[in-house]
Amino acid sequence: MTTLENFDPHQTKARINSPRSLDACKRQGIDPNELLYVSMEEYKQRVKKRGLDPELLKIRWEHHEEKRKEKMKVLLEVRILPTQPRRRGSR
Repeated sequence: MTTLENFDPHQTKARINSPRSLDACKRQGIDPNELLYVSMEEYKQRVKKRGLDPELLKIRWEHHEEKRKEKMKVLLEVRILPTQPRRRGSR
C-alpha cells in the first residue's frame, strides 16, 4: 500500500492508494497525480506548443516543482490529524 509517508514522487508508476492518504488529498482538494514529479524535460514537452522562452520555461517549471512540494508538505501535516466525525445537524 502506498501512503503519503512512503510515496516516492520520482517513480512514475507510484500511486497513492491508502484510504487515509486519499482522504487527506480529497479534503485538501488535491489530485494525487499532482504529487508526481515532472522533470524539466517532461514539463518542456507539456508546454511545447506555447513556444515559451527557455528562461521563462525554467522559471515556470521551478514554480511547478515548488508547488508540488508544498502540496506534499500540507498533505503530510493533514494526514496526521485525526478525522473529525460529523455531528448531527452540522454541515
